[in-house]
Amino acid sequence: MAAATRYVLPWPTLWEDGAASRNRYTKGVNCSDNCGRWIWADDAFMGATLAARLARTPLDVPDDLRATLLAFAADQVLRIDGHLSAAAPAAPRKHGADARDGARSCCAWSRANGWLLMAKVEVLLAGPSPRVLASLLDHLAAMVATQSSDGRWHQIVDNATTFLETSGSAMAVYALATAIDRGWADAATFAPALRSAWAGLQRAIDASGVVTGICKGFGVHDDPESYAAAATSFERSGPGLGAVLRAALAVRAVDL
Repeated sequence: MAAATRYVLPWPTLWEDGAASRNRYTKGVNCSDNCGRWIWADDAFMGATLAARLARTPLDVPDDLRATLLAFAADQVLRIDGHLSAAAPAAPRKHGADARDGARSCCAWSRANGWLLMAKVEVLLAGPSPRVLASLLDHLAAMVATQSSDGRWHQIVDNATTFLETSGSAMAVYALATAIDRGWADAATFAPALRSAWAGLQRAIDASGVVTGICKGFGVHDDPESYAAAATSFERSGPGLGAVLRAALAVRAVDL
């Protein structure tokens, strides 16, 4: 019998526990390792999605490779999420974590939470993962608890003095709608939040179809003031507009 193939999926930088990170410090400035190796919430989606999608591709992929890909995606999403989660359950996730001391960054940025939510959805679309499902439901509960009366989420989701941010709100809408549609989340519990979020998200689109309120490209920052002062002249951003389109498609599948 031939020996089983061992697949090794590379990543440029890993912490001791295997979580993916990047050699960057705050404010998105490149620097050497001694500046701190940061885990970013964004990377859960940007780094693990390809593996998750390959795990469910209709193309001819060996079953053991599919299993390796799914395990890799689930593991990375859970490790990154764990570094950015507070000890308390149902808390929004921070934007980054610093390898120098393990400390999480100051703020629960809207789009950071959106990236993590969508990464969890990508893993679950590829196959069952009880731990990822539990993390998704905990995270959705955290988002519902910080949802504004408008339905959208603030730039810092647990800081109502910051502006309503479109891209993270759209990502949350997508995750809520997909979780309800797939039966992962209880509709009676989460549908009211989804209806409110979708109504709020539509208020970010003017009569000509221009989407507003999208935070510009944004690295891990030191203080809430930096997040609050971020520009929103980013109407043509892929992350923002793509998230709105994705949210709209997901909502169509749900009976609101």
